[in-house]
Amino acid sequence: MKQTDKPLLLGRCLLAGLFMGLVIAVLVLVFNIIYRDQTRLETYDIIMPFSIFTAFPLFGVVSGGAYFLFANYLHRGDTIYMIVWVLVMLILVVLSIYTGHEEAPGLKGFRGLFVGIILITGLFTAFGIPFLAHHPRLYLTQEDIRGEE
Repeated sequence: MKQTDKPLLLGRCLLAGLFMGLVIAVLVLVFNIIYRDQTRLETYDIIMPFSIFTAFPLFGVVSGGAYFLFANYLHRGDTIYMIVWVLVMLILVVLSIYTGHEEAPGLKGFRGLFVGIILITGLFTAFGIPFLAHHPRLYLTQEDIRGEE
């Protein structure tokens, strides 16, 4: 997974998490709009643009910090990080599908919305943050800055 020989810095991981959180927020917002339009789901106003653009970038930064800890302090930490996030995603999908009463109105539509959000968040967090953290040309280094002067 590592594409550079440079050490992985906390700042890189946090920036990768923040950027991925913003990407996830945009994707979740688009999915939210399309899904609600297709299913006519009007309840559950807690999932709105303000909460999406507040929660997901913060979640991305925390995930970037977790990735830094996994990558620097565990042997094969990149792989373990991806496996952990995929397992957490699958557990949350199963729990959201099989939890609650079936006869509640609108619950089926909300479950579909929630499962989609979990899948988007889980996949992009598991694979996007490691990719961005190790991207060789995404971040300016001191050598790059000195070369431009």
